[in-house]
Amino acid sequence: MRDKEGPNNRPRQVLKAIGIGSSIGAEFAVAVYLGFAVGRYGDSKLGTDPWLMLIGVILGVVSGFFGVYYLVSTFFREETEEEVPPESPQDR
Repeated sequence: MRDKEGPNNRPRQVLKAIGIGSSIGAEFAVAVYLGFAVGRYGDSKLGTDPWLMLIGVILGVVSGFFGVYYLVSTFFREETEEEVPPESPQDR
């Protein structure tokens, strides 16, 4: 009955793990790069080298951690929901 267990589900689990791993890396890298780029641009316009760039990188790291946290928590929430079988009318 539970189709999710067994050797047939192994490739699906591996692909899901690869997908979440690459998403984590991309999420963090993009956030840090955007913080760097915006800070660097602000420094070039205002002449505040390197302060806005440093603030942008720090904000990028913080937003990257929040983005990764959200991504991982959503992933694990979906995993736990898949493990719990839906309640059937006969169980009531």
